[in-house]
Amino acid sequence: MLAPASREYGLDLMNRVEADQRWGTPFGAPEGISVHVKNGWLPRATHGWRVHSIGVFTNESKDYRMAVLTEDNPTESYGISTIQRIAWAVHHDLDSDTATSGDLDPQAPELPDDSAPFGYVTTG
Repeated sequence: MLAPASREYGLDLMNRVEADQRWGTPFGAPEGISVHVKNGWLPRATHGWRVHSIGVFTNESKDYRMAVLTEDNPTESYGISTIQRIAWAVHHDLDSDTATSGDLDPQAPELPDDSAPFGYVTTG
């Protein structure tokens, strides 16, 4: 059993996030990398939706972290889309040969909330 205050304990919890909550900074992570994520979201009376995602990405040759904090999002999905676009760009820039999400589709339709979610990508 890992000690509750240890880095390994925290990463283990972040690695066991439910599949439907593994959005945000993991988007576009390369194959073969361990993904650890913690997301948060909250609608506010001022500054719209606040949507945040923190990720740690590790394997035998890489160990990097990413935190994306947003506010003033008109909807939760808009904030998620924004974070995923940033995450894709970071992962792609760090490891362009193995990023899994493909290229952005410039013709992606916008959603009713004016966002263009990353559900619209090509898988090259």
